[in-house]
Amino acid sequence: MNNLVIKRVAEVAEVQQAAAYRKQYKPLVLTGLAGSSKPVFFAALDVLAGEKGSIVIITPSREEIRTYRRELNYIYPNLPMQELYPISLPRVSADTQSLEVQAGRASALRLMQGEERGIVFITAEAWQQKQLQQSCALAEKLNLAVGQEAEQQTVIERLVKIGYERTEQVDALGQFCVRGEILDVYPLNCKAPVRIEWFDQEIDAIRSFNLDNQRALDNLEEIAIAPIMLEASDAWTASVFDCCSESTTIILDEPVHVFATLEKLAKENNAYTEELFTPEALAAECEQTPIVAVSALGHNYMKGCAKLNVPVRPIAPYNKNIDLLTKELKNSLKAGITPIIMVTSAYKAKGLAENLHNYGLPGVYAEEALAPGSVNVMFGELDHGFRFVKESWELITENDIYGVQKRKRFYSKNSGQKIQYFSDIKSGDYVVHSVYGIGRYVGVEKMLANGIYRDFLLIMYAGNDKLYIPVEHVSMLNKYVGNEGYI
Repeated sequence: MNNLVIKRVAEVAEVQQAAAYRKQYKPLVLTGLAGSSKPVFFAALDVLAGEKGSIVIITPSREEIRTYRRELNYIYPNLPMQELYPISLPRVSADTQSLEVQAGRASALRLMQGEERGIVFITAEAWQQKQLQQSCALAEKLNLAVGQEAEQQTVIERLVKIGYERTEQVDALGQFCVRGEILDVYPLNCKAPVRIEWFDQEIDAIRSFNLDNQRALDNLEEIAIAPIMLEASDAWTASVFDCCSESTTIILDEPVHVFATLEKLAKENNAYTEELFTPEALAAECEQTPIVAVSALGHNYMKGCAKLNVPVRPIAPYNKNIDLLTKELKNSLKAGITPIIMVTSAYKAKGLAENLHNYGLPGVYAEEALAPGSVNVMFGELDHGFRFVKESWELITENDIYGVQKRKRFYSKNSGQKIQYFSDIKSGDYVVHSVYGIGRYVGVEKMLANGIYRDFLLIMYAGNDKLYIPVEHVSMLNKYVGNEGYI
């Protein structure tokens, strides 16, 4: 990872102590961390662990996920991020669940199990729910490989049995079609559809392909197709921790808030106790699992585990007071502290580094290394700055200097209940967006974004204006209450 800030944080004594605990596969309680110091601490731990496994972050709610996504996307621009969506209670049969939700869960589980490295977010609600036993999940998969003897008709029958729909052409998740010796299928657990070719009774080739132009992408040696419908409905007894590989780093964010949410959910869902773990059971499991519990303040959870306080403090906001900023930068340099200013574009960073000279400050644009004795200006997208008290550097962000730029939010007396999951709405429903107002939900569309196909919610407005929202941002919508129509 070529990130100057993360490299510096990895040198902090407490980070190295935490990494030593992690190597022993023992649970650890960290206190003192808050705001943007959390994701950089996680990333530094990951660097010291060799960047081998996935990172799982358990949060109180989806509100925290949005912040983590933004900052971790800057730190890990190439890693996939996925939420392990909770299942609606009571747990319905798999064929009636949203395919997008199931695909999201399959993607998250693939990352957690170590099949691919990435970042998984899990809310307290999803953590509380019992998961499918991994042995059962593996047994239910349809495994095919190049060179394997497998009658095409037998494969077709198996696909139908595990819930896949036969169509004229594959254009969505959960579908398959047959053209002579070729079978196309879009597995629930794959990023792209797959084309399987036979020569007589033997599988001759397996290739992923582009859904839009039908062109081949990658040659595959084997494929494991996850089921949509599960025959073993009584196998939902595993915990989230059971679904993680040994190399996965599990973060429990703000345990006090997480367990308060668990207690609340337990009371609300007391009719479905067989499908949920109790807060007490999860607390006990935390003490037997090599997790890292992170919080700003101390707490009474995981009493028997090793504890480590991290001396870090946030940067006080400057509220656009440039004179105060320059004064404190000069004081920091005199004290032997190297300031790092992080702004949201390389262009602005270069300009600010040059402009600092007008204030009598040595400014440099930091790209590959930090220059001690100067104000280092760099590109980055962390929300707020911090200083590890024992270190000779500090981080100041653009938000610390100018304040967080908030967009005007849309308020309406017709805003109803907040929508938590896109399966809560159906095509044609009116919704209220927190910024753009009342519109009509059309459905989910798959679009190419940053080289990856992602699912977006399509909202229509007057004049055929369209708004596309990533499915993970569905909580920006509220249900519409009233009969005004849409604007």
